[in-house]
Amino acid sequence: MSGGAALGYFGGSVAFPSVTEGDADDVLTVNVYLSLVQVIFTLIAGQLIGKYGFRTFMQEGIRVIIIALLLVSFIELFVPDLHIFTVILTFIQMVGFSLSYGPCCFVLVTCIMHDIWLPSVILWVFIFIHGIAIPTFVETLGIGALSFIYFILQIISLLYISGYLIEPSGKTRAEYYEEFRKGMFPNPVRYLKNRLSGGKKERNDKPGDIEMELLEHEK
Repeated sequence: MSGGAALGYFGGSVAFPSVTEGDADDVLTVNVYLSLVQVIFTLIAGQLIGKYGFRTFMQEGIRVIIIALLLVSFIELFVPDLHIFTVILTFIQMVGFSLSYGPCCFVLVTCIMHDIWLPSVILWVFIFIHGIAIPTFVETLGIGALSFIYFILQIISLLYISGYLIEPSGKTRAEYYEEFRKGMFPNPVRYLKNRLSGGKKERNDKPGDIEMELLEHEK
């Protein structure tokens, strides 16, 4: 839901051909270029995440995505003839994705989940269905309005990550999972308040709190 699929489709079918005066069937070409950008910046991120942390890369990458989506929304709603900037911003959005969701999501999921096959299947099914629906979304809403919707979703993602994402570096898998559990069950507001105030972590044994057993895979 970062908006990359929609921008790629619009870039290949409308924006890119209008800039290059090519055919209105350049979706594959644009996606090849976008994939190349993704590979390069994901490799770069992979080399630097250990030094700067997953949380930092997620935050900064999403900020890039937010700026790109907001500018695309403004351009396509108010000055739709400036497709050259939409093309440029599409590649900038991909850079943001490659620094955040691309290299970080599955690593963080493996720290939280004991078995990731089911979440992985659900995720890829969702991505497949979302990808099929993209042409309908773009043609029905227009890329400007659609980009603004993705912009709002990314604002929510940034707020969540800033408040709740735990940096896995320096923690065992069990420690990371336990801290994630305390943040999500049963009172994330209390967890966030305690975290922002710098308070010490306290075990909450009040009735109604959900406790989940920490499991370790046998070696």
